[in-house]
Amino acid sequence: MTTALRMLVLMALAVSLVGLARAQGPPRLDAGDVEMPPDDFTMMPYESAPTMESSDSSEQSMIVGEGQSAADAVCQCDSSASSAYDLWDVEPVPIESTGTWLRRGLWYAESEVVVMMRLWSRHDLVLISQDGFEPPFSSFNRFMILKQAHPGEDASVRTTLGRYLFRDIDNRDHTTEFTVFIGGDWVQDLAIGSPIGQLQVPFQIDGNNQSFDNSTRNTAVYSSRFNSFEWNYKVKRRMGRDQMVMDPNGNWTRRAAAGFTKEFLVGVRYLELSDIFNWKAEDVQVDGNDGQYLIQANNDLIGLQLGAGFTYETARWSIGLSGKGGAYANDASSSSDLDFTIDDSADFQRFTREDQLSFIGESSMVLKYHLTPNFSLRTGFHLLYITSVAEAPYQANFIADYNTVVTSGDPFYFGVSAGFEGFW
Repeated sequence: MTTALRMLVLMALAVSLVGLARAQGPPRLDAGDVEMPPDDFTMMPYESAPTMESSDSSEQSMIVGEGQSAADAVCQCDSSASSAYDLWDVEPVPIESTGTWLRRGLWYAESEVVVMMRLWSRHDLVLISQDGFEPPFSSFNRFMILKQAHPGEDASVRTTLGRYLFRDIDNRDHTTEFTVFIGGDWVQDLAIGSPIGQLQVPFQIDGNNQSFDNSTRNTAVYSSRFNSFEWNYKVKRRMGRDQMVMDPNGNWTRRAAAGFTKEFLVGVRYLELSDIFNWKAEDVQVDGNDGQYLIQANNDLIGLQLGAGFTYETARWSIGLSGKGGAYANDASSSSDLDFTIDDSADFQRFTREDQLSFIGESSMVLKYHLTPNFSLRTGFHLLYITSVAEAPYQANFIADYNTVVTSGDPFYFGVSAGFEGFW
C-alpha cells in the first residue's frame, strides 16, 4: 500500500470517527427551538470561575455540546474538586422569558366584553314632520328623525375556544378555534306630537299614498342586533430563541428575543343581522283611528374569510394589529304589516326575499399583559363593517304592491374591549 493511499485511509477513518462522535453528542437545535436547562442546572459567576487544568490526580474538562453556548455548558469534574464549588455563591438561571414561555398548553380560551358604537346609516332619516319638508323651518324640533348614530353604544360578548395542533419547522404554531360574538342590541326610541293634526309623512316614504298624514302623535322604536359564529384555522409565529446576557455582577440572565411576529388565518363565518322597526300613529286622518306599521328585516350571511396580523411581543406584554374579511352570500328578507286602524285586519302585508353578495371586514388593535405564562389580560380597539344588507327603516313605504328588498344598508361598528385569555 502506498504512502498516499495510507494517508487517504487514515483521513477517511478520522472523518468517520468525528461523525460518530457528533452523532453521539447533543443534537443540533433548530433556529426556532428553545434550549431549556434541566431543573438542577446552575451557572457560575464569571469572575469566580476557576481555571480548568488537567493533572495526574484529577482530570477536569468543560464540555460544550454543539448548539450550546459556553454559558450553557455543564462543568464536569471529579469529587476531589467538588469542595471548591461549594464555596461559590451561585444563583440558578431565572427562567422568566423564552420563546416557549408563553402560550403553554393544548387548549386556550379568550373572553372579552366589547362596547361598540353603531352607525346604521350615512344620513339621518326623517319619518314625519309638522313644518313640512321645505325651508324655512319654524323649528327643527318638529321632526321625528332616526339618527344615524343613535342610540350610541351597546355591549356584546366575544368568546373564543381554541386547540393547539402542532408546531412546524419554521417555529409557527398551528391552531384551530371557534369564536362566538353575540349580545349587542342597539335600540332607538322616537316620539312626536301635534294636537292640531298637522304631522306629514315625506313623499320619499309614502309616495302620495295613504299614510300616517294628519295624525296627532307618532312613536317609533328601531332595534338592531347581530350574532356572529366563526371557525378559523390560524398559523402564528412564536418569538425567537432567547439570549443569555451577563449582568454587571457576573450573573447570567435569560432574556426573551422581543420582536415582531406574524399570523395568518383562513376560516368560515356566519353572521345573522336582524332589524325590527315599529312605527305607530294616533288619530290617523279621522279621530279615534290608530295605525301601526311593523317591519322586520333579516340577513343571513355566510362565507369564507382570510386574515393576517402582526404583533410586537415581549416577555411580559404585546401589542398587535390584525384584520380579516371576505365575501358573503346574503339571504336578505323583509316582512311588513301595515294597519291604518289597530282594530281591523291588515291593510297590507308583504314578504320579500333577495339574494345579495355582501362583504364583512373587521380589524383590531389588541394590547396584552401576561400575568403568568398561561394567563393574560387584554384590551383593544375594534372596527366592524358590513355592506349590502337589509335594514328595517329602509323598507318603510306605503306602496301595497312593492316587492323589493332594499339592501343598501352598510352598518359600521367601532368600540373598545376588555377581557382575558388563558392556556391549559
